[in-house]
Amino acid sequence: MDTSYQLRELERRLAEDRSIHELGVHLQQRGGRVFVSGTVASEESRSLVLAVVREACPGHEVVDDLACDQGGLGQPPESSEAIR
Repeated sequence: MDTSYQLRELERRLAEDRSIHELGVHLQQRGGRVFVSGTVASEESRSLVLAVVREACPGHEVVDDLACDQGGLGQPPESSEAIR
């Protein structure tokens, strides 16, 4: 990865890929490292994102700064909503 354009294209790919659909992933290159940050829906999503980034950035160390939102929008509500 040499340009920020390539990193933005990879972010777009992560958002549009039907098996991933992660909109909150951000990539930044510093030296020989690519930092992957943001929030993903599950540990499975984290693994998929990191695998795609590693494949797209050979020769770079991929640093995982992702947070996992296990109880977020990817899960159904635990109880019904009380409307007053």
